[in-house]
Amino acid sequence: MHGESASLLPGMSKRLVAATSVYHENIDIGKKPPAEYMADIRRRYLKREGELEKMMSEHSLPEGWEAMAYPKFLEERRKLMAAIIRKGFASLR
Repeated sequence: MHGESASLLPGMSKRLVAATSVYHENIDIGKKPPAEYMADIRRRYLKREGELEKMMSEHSLPEGWEAMAYPKFLEERRKLMAAIIRKGFASLR
């Protein structure tokens, strides 16, 4: 199913197809260290101004996370996740 368009899959939404594609990508990159697969991801985002930063922000990935020790990564990511949650709650007022 990876790489197929939604038009080839009657009844499936584009969102489901995209999620399936991301799932397969995650399986592929899960076998590599972050510094290696982030280099590939950065190359894909080269010509997409601001998109890499947006993706990293939406996923609460701190700057330089791929080179961080795991405990430090978790500490920094928790801070970013808390900020997203606070922003979400503030929007409910």
